[in-house]
Amino acid sequence: MTFLPKNDFEPLPVTSWRMRVDYWVLTHFSQVRRWLIICLSAVSVLLYGWAVWQALPILRDPNLVNRIASEVENMKLFIPTPPQPLDIGEVSTASHSYGTDFLATITNPNDNRLADEVRYNFILADGTSTPEQQLWLQPYETRYASGYSLGQDNGEGVQLRITHLRWRKVYENQPVPVLGIKASDVSLDIGASGQPTRANFNLQNNDSVGYKLVKIIAVVRNGSQLVAVGTLEVNDLISGETRSSTLTWYDPVPAGSQVEVQVLSDSFYRSNVLLPT
Repeated sequence: MTFLPKNDFEPLPVTSWRMRVDYWVLTHFSQVRRWLIICLSAVSVLLYGWAVWQALPILRDPNLVNRIASEVENMKLFIPTPPQPLDIGEVSTASHSYGTDFLATITNPNDNRLADEVRYNFILADGTSTPEQQLWLQPYETRYASGYSLGQDNGEGVQLRITHLRWRKVYENQPVPVLGIKASDVSLDIGASGQPTRANFNLQNNDSVGYKLVKIIAVVRNGSQLVAVGTLEVNDLISGETRSSTLTWYDPVPAGSQVEVQVLSDSFYRSNVLLPT
């Protein structure tokens, strides 16, 4: 039997339930959309209402502020904090016939940061600068920074400037080894009339590796007064070696002066390390 539509707008009769559903949705689309919006809005209202209902007891808690403060304090342990800046001491000067020595201290105030590649120079009152030097600092370590000028300078307006700095994180289970080079048997030999003056010491390398370059700063003081600063570079100090070294000053040094020696070598660069043979 053939079924024909009564007019051009009536579809052919079908027996498939899916086609019947699709046809009903198509002819009632506006109503379906309206009820769908109403249902979703009702669900949203219920969810927000439930969230507010659950939050009310928390917001009414008299200890809420204290608990939040405690949680924030506990989270600070996991929040990285920037390192504290280096502490720079006052600049001291010592004038000589050949020029002027400058000396200051640099301190690393951090307990978990290594100050690596610390480059510095001294800025004079006339705007000129001394040659750039480099050092590194363990946590809580203080080191001397030295410089020189060929002219006479009374030290007024001289400032120590950090030109470059790189921080390294130090972990408790991976501490940075202390440099095993020490200056022992340090003595100051003052010649007749205070010149020449020699700082004598033994340079001992107790590390398991040697170093191509070791830098020494010797500071001579008479009481609290800076008298002279000297620097020395020692090459190829092998592991286990003890080497006698001397620094000499030809300007007069007052009797009773004392000398202090600091040793530094860069152990963070493979090019400066001498492995045992």
